[in-house]
Amino acid sequence: MNRNKAFFLLVFLLAVCVFATACVSSPTPTAAPTPPATATRLPTETHEPAPLPPTPPATATRLPTETHEPTPLPPTPPATATAAVEQRAGWTIYSNANVVRAIAFDGAGNLWAASSGGVVRWDLARESYTRYTTLDGLVDNRVNSLAMASDEALWFATGGGVARFDGQTWRAYTTVNGLPENEVSFISAAPDGTMWFGSSKGLSRFDGQTWETFVSDDRLAYDSITAMAAAPDGALWCSRWYGTILRFDGRTWSAYTIGESQGYDQIIYSVAVAQDGALWFGTDGGVARFDGQTWRT
Repeated sequence: MNRNKAFFLLVFLLAVCVFATACVSSPTPTAAPTPPATATRLPTETHEPAPLPPTPPATATRLPTETHEPTPLPPTPPATATAAVEQRAGWTIYSNANVVRAIAFDGAGNLWAASSGGVVRWDLARESYTRYTTLDGLVDNRVNSLAMASDEALWFATGGGVARFDGQTWRAYTTVNGLPENEVSFISAAPDGTMWFGSSKGLSRFDGQTWETFVSDDRLAYDSITAMAAAPDGALWCSRWYGTILRFDGRTWSAYTIGESQGYDQIIYSVAVAQDGALWFGTDGGVARFDGQTWRT
């Protein structure tokens, strides 16, 4: 009996061991591993760029050029008439002669004009004109004043000196010859042939041979001259700023003031001598007259 109980107990224990072993060794079912997500590439179209044609190397194209050899200027013929636009051996001068600063008549009745573009001579009978510039012998194209000498030669005060024209030949005078400066503003001819020239540096006198200049440290009290004129008696009258007038008789300088005691202080721009010898002055306040004794304004 006891053997049977022991046998059954042994069988029972073996069964329990077998069952426990089966439970441990049997794997617990698990979810299948999720495969890793993979990015799906959409099909793409690949376009290879079409190769550009090779660029030819840049080459400079030379335009045809003309070579002009300079032509030597021919000698200037005397008193050559020039047109409104002067041309001489390939050279052309374009200048404006419409700004006229002074006019005068010559012995033949021709009208001469000093302009900013040279000198113009009008033949009034033929209704024609001739223009002279530096191409003809004028020392400078900017002409400020002109006067006819007793020998009928024309003299011109310019921005580059003084020019003389006798109808055939031009001659220039500058600081090299005796002018105090080349910018000459005024010119006047005395009956004896003496020429007077006025500039900001004084008065210059030329007798045909010798130059003499009068400045502030000798016989002129002030250098700046505004106008001048030679009287029939040979005396030179010249004006300065604010009504001051000088008279030179060849030896002595005399000073006058327009209006004298009237306190006249107008700026004088021009001087003219009448046939009776009276002096007329153009100012910024009107016209004044002086007969050598009495002023009238």
